[in-house]
Amino acid sequence: MKRLILTLMTVSLLFVYTDGFAAGSGFDYWIKALSNKLRNLSSESADNNRTSVVGVKGAKDSESEELYWKDSPQSQSEEVEALEKAVAAASEGKSELAIKELEAFLEKYPDSALASDAEQGLRLLKDKESGG
Repeated sequence: MKRLILTLMTVSLLFVYTDGFAAGSGFDYWIKALSNKLRNLSSESADNNRTSVVGVKGAKDSESEELYWKDSPQSQSEEVEALEKAVAAASEGKSELAIKELEAFLEKYPDSALASDAEQGLRLLKDKESGG
């Protein structure tokens, strides 16, 4: 009896999990998730005016080493704005415009941290347009 109950619980959890996964992998989910991500990035770039100075105890002072900046806030905000335009077009049902915006984004920012999101959106939009 315990084995039957355990099996039924496992099967029911499997159905719940797969339904949640399917709902989380579609076009609407992409728009919501990316909109939230871009909103967070926009607020972070507004906070990027802070400056920090760090020293390491015992480290030698070396003037020959150059500083390395991972990404400038200006370029990140340009990327976010470009992707926001594409997401806005997609959410308004303007799929052709959104596809063009995403393709332009990928052409201009191929190494962006947001490129995978743009590629996923492009794939989903093209599938949606082809009736898939």
